[in-house]
Amino acid sequence: LVCLSQLYLLLLQLREVAADARDLLLQGERPLLSLAASPVRQLRLAACACLWALVLAFPSHLAPLLNVSLNRLRAAAAEAAAAKEGAPREAATAALLGHAQAVGTLLGAMARTPHGGPSSLANAALHAAADLVAAGGAGGAAGWMLVRAL
Repeated sequence: LVCLSQLYLLLLQLREVAADARDLLLQGERPLLSLAASPVRQLRLAACACLWALVLAFPSHLAPLLNVSLNRLRAAAAEAAAAKEGAPREAATAALLGHAQAVGTLLGAMARTPHGGPSSLANAALHAAADLVAAGGAGGAAGWMLVRAL
């Protein structure tokens, strides 16, 4: 957690200079998007903060990251809906909320990037939020999280 917090600050300071760090964060052994789906809430929040700083440092990665995050959110919603009671359902719910936080983070960063992001992805996020809210349960919480991020 401390490393992710310090990395967040480092990315904000270095911006474009941190290209090697960017590559490791996106395609390394444990990519940021996989950490965003962690069952540990603090780890999810720290990973989302790093994701936000990464997008501010490298705005050209906003659209691809948002697209991947939306696809993972839809997959996590399907898994959460199909999960059985108990530990599998809790893990699926944590993953769903983590992916919703990642999408919300990227939507929030969209306004701070020089050219914003594609409106089609914001529209897709709004449709995903509507579907999640309609599903209810943990999906409803994830959906409202996306609505607040828009």
